[in-house]
Amino acid sequence: MKHKRMNYAVWQHLPILIPALLLVSATNPAQPPNDAFANGQSLSGSTGSVSGSNVNATKETGEPNHAGNSGGHSVWYRWTAPANTPVTIDTIGSSFDTLLGVYTGSSVSTLTTIASNDDIDGPNQPSRVSFTPVAGTTYQIAVDGWNGDTGTITLNLVQTVQDLPDLMIWGPSISPRITTVTFSSSSCAVAEGLVQAGTRKLLRFSTETRNQGTADIHLGNPATNPQFVWAPCHGHYHFNNYANYRLLDGNGRQVAAGLKIGFCLLDSIRWDANAPSRAKYDCGNQGIQQGWGDVYDSTLDGQWIDITGVPDGSYTLEMEVNPEHRLPESNYNNNITRIQITIGNARPANDNFVDAQGLSGSSASVSGTSVGATKEAGEPNHAGNPGGHSVWYVWTAPSSRTVTVDTVGSSFDTLLAVYTGSSVSALTTVTSNDDLSSTTKQSGLAFTPVAGTTYRIAVDGKNGLTGH
Repeated sequence: MKHKRMNYAVWQHLPILIPALLLVSATNPAQPPNDAFANGQSLSGSTGSVSGSNVNATKETGEPNHAGNSGGHSVWYRWTAPANTPVTIDTIGSSFDTLLGVYTGSSVSTLTTIASNDDIDGPNQPSRVSFTPVAGTTYQIAVDGWNGDTGTITLNLVQTVQDLPDLMIWGPSISPRITTVTFSSSSCAVAEGLVQAGTRKLLRFSTETRNQGTADIHLGNPATNPQFVWAPCHGHYHFNNYANYRLLDGNGRQVAAGLKIGFCLLDSIRWDANAPSRAKYDCGNQGIQQGWGDVYDSTLDGQWIDITGVPDGSYTLEMEVNPEHRLPESNYNNNITRIQITIGNARPANDNFVDAQGLSGSSASVSGTSVGATKEAGEPNHAGNPGGHSVWYVWTAPSSRTVTVDTVGSSFDTLLAVYTGSSVSALTTVTSNDDLSSTTKQSGLAFTPVAGTTYRIAVDGKNGLTGH
């Protein structure tokens, strides 16, 4: 039977009488700022240590008993997992006998327990839990005292660093195009449900999946892996649900979707000069090396969205790799790539300054088009050339580190300019460029931004050229 110390104190009351005045002062002791679940203290990153107290803390209505003990003086912390690697949380360094609970959920009365602990071991009264989180998931962490114990808290969090792959779809390789194709009822595409028989209007594109992580994706022999299915028409195995393709309208609603369901993962292209020089994976031993990419060309079956009957206009092609997170990655937040698509002669969605396409973070690659774009009244000549078919992007600098912007991979002779300002006719030029060199007609520039400042980026075509 486990015996625990009991803390108690005896207080003596000594009244002080002041002539003609009896002064009695009583104040309620302050509760910790993270006493309530709704006010949980935020923790960030994969390692850290914070100090606090549960003195004068309370227990809320509907709050669970942490680690199976009634406690009574809990405080709350909140942590969003940056990766899928194991994490350990403990209260070593706290001054009292702690209880520790980790949960998911958005209210104190509807929590799901992930892990909990009273004592690390019998005589060791700090608490410790370990579990493998899901990247991007927010975890609620409670620290209480055994049988109502209180004191100062030290909460420690350490997440294991583990080499993992990291998949993303490389935007410049997408190269969308619209074609019309007639399919017979006996074609593999029809047999596998990728398209209807007959004449169809297709939005075709390539998918280059790059592994930019610190480890290979290795799936091995598909014949012995239950995640693969045999595709009899194509004569090889496919890994289902490797990528999803969606066409969205201006309101973000899906108007069409790609039906490709299977992929053979292999080393198609070495994009990182530091990666191994030889391919390792093929359709018989599937995977993607670190620094390599798997390329599905736009000419292959299923590398399309059937847009038959979709009205002319501006749309967004949204491509997502590993949508069900079936493959472990170090980062799932970069799995979606979006590019602007124009069907017919509609103007690009980011033609006007006020409709600029947002860019975020410290690294991004987006694709688009200037076909059908216009030049607005009061718009400056970008890089000193009249142009005539500009599109706009907007980016808020997350830091003051030097940033490089270029149009390498574009299909035409571009103009590139960066501005500050809130209207197209009242812009201040930060920097601009026409050509990277005498032989490179795409544009590139670098500047040192001010953190938190919003920059307007214009891409136009020299002397009125347009393209993707």
